[in-house]
Amino acid sequence: MKIGTCVRALLCIWALLTISVPLTVQAQSAQGKVPRFEPVECPGVLRDRTDFTCGFLIVPEDHALPEGKTIRLMVATAHSLSPEPEPDPVVLLSGGPGSGAVGSMGDSLYERTIRERRNLIFLDQRGTGHSQPSLDCPELDNLSLLILSQPQVPAADLIHPLLKACRDRLVSAGIKLEAYTSAQNAADVESLRQALGYPQINLWGGSYGTRLALTVMRDFPAGVRSAVLDSVYPPHVEMYRDAPGNADHTFSVLFDRCAADLLCNLFYPKLRNAFLDVYAQLDKQPVKLDLTIPSANQQIDYYLTADGFAAGVFQFLYDPHAIRYLPSLIYGLRDGDLKQVTAAVNATAQISNALSFGMFFSVMCSEEAPFSTLDEMSAVAQNYPSAMQMHGSIFSAEMWALCQVWFPAGITPDPRENEVVQSDVPALILAGEHDPVTPPVWGKQTADNLSNSYYLEFPGLGHGVVGVGASCPILIAVEFVNHPERRPSSACIGEMRGVAFVVTAAATRPYAVVLSLALGGIAGGAVILTARAAWTRRRGFAWKVSRRLVTWLPTVTAAIIMGLLLVTKTEPSDKLRIAELIIPAALAVQVALAVAPTEDRTLEVIATCPRPVWWLPLERAALPAAAGTVLALGASLIAIMIVGQMPVRTFLLHLLRWIPPTLMFSGIALYVSIRTRQIALGALGTFLIWGTAAIAGKFLLPGYPTFFPLNYLQPLLWVFHPYLQPGELTSTDYLLNRVVVASVGVVLIIWIIRRMRNTEWLIFGNVSRPFQANSHQGVG
Repeated sequence: MKIGTCVRALLCIWALLTISVPLTVQAQSAQGKVPRFEPVECPGVLRDRTDFTCGFLIVPEDHALPEGKTIRLMVATAHSLSPEPEPDPVVLLSGGPGSGAVGSMGDSLYERTIRERRNLIFLDQRGTGHSQPSLDCPELDNLSLLILSQPQVPAADLIHPLLKACRDRLVSAGIKLEAYTSAQNAADVESLRQALGYPQINLWGGSYGTRLALTVMRDFPAGVRSAVLDSVYPPHVEMYRDAPGNADHTFSVLFDRCAADLLCNLFYPKLRNAFLDVYAQLDKQPVKLDLTIPSANQQIDYYLTADGFAAGVFQFLYDPHAIRYLPSLIYGLRDGDLKQVTAAVNATAQISNALSFGMFFSVMCSEEAPFSTLDEMSAVAQNYPSAMQMHGSIFSAEMWALCQVWFPAGITPDPRENEVVQSDVPALILAGEHDPVTPPVWGKQTADNLSNSYYLEFPGLGHGVVGVGASCPILIAVEFVNHPERRPSSACIGEMRGVAFVVTAAATRPYAVVLSLALGGIAGGAVILTARAAWTRRRGFAWKVSRRLVTWLPTVTAAIIMGLLLVTKTEPSDKLRIAELIIPAALAVQVALAVAPTEDRTLEVIATCPRPVWWLPLERAALPAAAGTVLALGASLIAIMIVGQMPVRTFLLHLLRWIPPTLMFSGIALYVSIRTRQIALGALGTFLIWGTAAIAGKFLLPGYPTFFPLNYLQPLLWVFHPYLQPGELTSTDYLLNRVVVASVGVVLIIWIIRRMRNTEWLIFGNVSRPFQANSHQGVG
């Protein structure tokens, strides 16, 4: 069952995933033959799509009364890209129940791949989307805000009067709520096939759409060529009764995957225990979150409860992009860090009014709730910890009771809606291993009862494996539709990996602290010793030679940057960012040019200026780099002050950020140049590392979602990244990063200085010779 965005993560209830905005209109009386199709202009986002045609399918509100009142169902056909499309289109059945389909894809890979050979038909099911009448409930608009702002009130108590008001309004408008069921929906699909004149159709359903597809296969098998069932919700399961077991299973999958993942287990060990600890903490004392709802321009105080926390984790398991954050979020809450969970709730607790709640309750209260009892649900729930019982969820006993509001006189369910569907229609069943609401076991059970079916499970994915944009399930499904008589190739599943879990800076901070202390201590000690030696031997410094090597490249670079900044209209901060990116690389390349022993410059200096050999890098690297820095920063300062009106203090603070990358790139340039004895390699190596750092950007930011195998390196590399910015890290983590970046450059420079004390190595390259120069004796 597809839970949606109208009551989002970390709320006390969930709604179902929505993909279009319904329009509230009234049903019309029967006119002419039914079913029939009436072309109309495409609505909304499809209006400018010339490859779509649209219309209304006119069908009886109750197919048992074909001469009675009719309703109008919106249909949009995306025409095939082939000049000779196949005669059997794909009909998309969206989830919910209550989600519309028309306008839901937006020229996606999913849509384009199907249309290579076939028409793709979007049907807004009865009561949803642009169909008339709509069973939308505007009374429940902004439900998430209502619940968040009153956490002390049970969610069911808040919904009860609003739901009753919606029901009373729809009934007074003459809408027959008991006619909005899966069986009536299935008859609509068969009517669509007949009205459009197709001998057979291919069904493609997701979530509740799979239940509808199975109902069509049960009631109208002759008209179905094949069926793709993504995240199966079959009629025979007990959604309300099985909710705690589904939660326990899907949470266990998450905990087991983290334990099996080297990185996740290293930084977030025993995730199950941490989850239960957080639940227990919140059960004793909820925590206050300051939430901002941008779409409502509203700020509210929300107290995160234990059940709200469990519901939020459950909700995140729908989306593979959200799953990767769960270990860090759980540990953050355990350790009292509310920043990440606050950001998550702010990002997800948005207003969404796109679900037809009336259709949802009509289906669930006539086909699901009647087959469960409170005693059964309570007995099953007692077998699981409180954290898995999903109190207050839309599939809990609290929400089950709302069916008494929707059908106050009760309703007699069709027993077929609780029976196994058996069929020989070719079917492909897709499941995501992390799916919390339609678990893979439901797909396996369904496959066992379909004699001509294939079951495939996808690692790392949650609810709705096709909708997340992964190409593998889409390509497999389209191959099956093209050739349902044979099992599709599933080789690409072997290439899919599980979730690339996100590791935050908070988890890796101990490692960063140790690294910064070690490198910072080495670099700081080396700088002190070098400064002391330079002061005590200052008379031996070859100033004339050094002045001849004073930099030119940073000066030219600064002049170019200054010219660009003067003619562009970018913000001062963007100008600083440009200079920060380019100037350190220019300084580093200058160091390579000054130090590299090409054309025997090193021997010339040694021969003409008797002194200790280890002065060479000080003369030919330190002075040019320092002079270049002054020239480059001075020129940039003038440019930014002229065109940016940036305060001097702010600018100087920005300049401090340039020092660490300058040191790092200079150290790299010096190291590569001396080791290879080639200027070109020193410059090339510097630019390669510089380009990687500049382009990688946020991919090396701790907590930024990434991909295998970079996810294993990211937690270790972020402390070395020269171009992270203060706003991307806490002040502590940014300081650690700056210390490590600067220390790397200093350590490389000092290492080369020590190597250059070996005169034989300096003159002849990296070869072993018995002679070792005395560091205190000049060479003439």
